[in-house]
Amino acid sequence: MTEHNSERPMLEFVDPRRLQVRPADFSVQEYRVLEEVNRKVAAGETLQKVMDFVFEATRDIFPCDRIGLAFLQEGGQRVVAHLARADYEPLLLTKGYVQDLRGSSLAAVLKTNRLRIINDLEAYLKRKPQSESTALLVQEGVRSSMTCPLMVENRPLGFLFRSSRSPYAYSHREAALHLAMAERISQAVEKAYRIEELEAANRAYFEMLGFVSHELKSPLASVVMD
Repeated sequence: MTEHNSERPMLEFVDPRRLQVRPADFSVQEYRVLEEVNRKVAAGETLQKVMDFVFEATRDIFPCDRIGLAFLQEGGQRVVAHLARADYEPLLLTKGYVQDLRGSSLAAVLKTNRLRIINDLEAYLKRKPQSESTALLVQEGVRSSMTCPLMVENRPLGFLFRSSRSPYAYSHREAALHLAMAERISQAVEKAYRIEELEAANRAYFEMLGFVSHELKSPLASVVMD
């Protein structure tokens, strides 16, 4: 785990092009985990299964107590939490949580295509007391986080979050690994997400159809009797 370094800034935006850690610098264990993620993705596993594996398999190479996914909606005007997995309870920032991107540091992540590292969430919350999502994470016990955009063919899809209950948990080495992980799962994440959206739309359609059919039964029966 990265040692606490008070000289590092509370908030960092890391340019992937300037990372000193390259894929060639990854350890054998790190490569094995990345390749196993590739295999899971290629096997067409569900989004939940892929993310469960990512959480469990990467805990030996990342400081990580929590992992999360969020997707862009309304033309990129807001972000909606879709999945969270942690080794503690309760989770307060869960599926369905909505945040407006305007004026947020997540908007800067999308605009610059850089990775965001918050080294001290408690200090960040004092600076940004209006950030409800940060307040929820601090209540959960999270003290540092790392966020990168999920991109598919240069199209922003959402965000991949990794969090630790220790401050200053993430260095540029973890940033490089986090980006490599995001690159490997982005297309599978989009495919699984679109399938889930389609299934939800189908369920809503058939529920509406069932409701309409039920409501029409009595009037139609009266017409037949007449």
